[in-house]
Amino acid sequence: MLLEIIGTLLSLAYVVLLQYNKVWAWPSGILGSLIMAYTFFTATQPLYMETLSYVVYAVLGLYGWYYWLKGTQQKMETPIVEWQPRTHLLVIIIFSALVFVFAKFLENTNESRPLFDSFTTLFALLGTYMQARKVLSNWWYWLVINASSVVLYLSTGFYYYAALSVLFTALSVSGYYKWLKIYHAR
Repeated sequence: MLLEIIGTLLSLAYVVLLQYNKVWAWPSGILGSLIMAYTFFTATQPLYMETLSYVVYAVLGLYGWYYWLKGTQQKMETPIVEWQPRTHLLVIIIFSALVFVFAKFLENTNESRPLFDSFTTLFALLGTYMQARKVLSNWWYWLVINASSVVLYLSTGFYYYAALSVLFTALSVSGYYKWLKIYHAR
């Protein structure tokens, strides 16, 4: 339970720092992700896709940290960008198909919620990539992912993570507006 609380606090620090466009969000997110991966893997009702996603978050965190620092080293901040609608459509179709593929594979394990876990995991990986690349609309993806995660975590007994996801749902909206202000200021 202590690790779940520490992972929750580090993940919260990550999102708050990310909202304010602070590069130090990434180390907090990396450490929090590794702790959360461990708790999901060793749980009574394991969530293997969540475990995998948090390991990948840590790797994407290293990428995000490098990408954001690269702009800082060049004495310029990496700009916030936006994807075209066709890009969103394409990635949503691809990731939706992957959800069903992964869920089918997980049906043969002791995974608690194969389809639900695959959905939140795969789209969260996409959302993390979008954050690393500073895509403005990442926050709307996270709104859906975080709201869905509340249900997943409550149904599997991860109450601290469920509470964190409620908070993340609200932070997704405020994060969008903070980044939108920066986006329009350029």
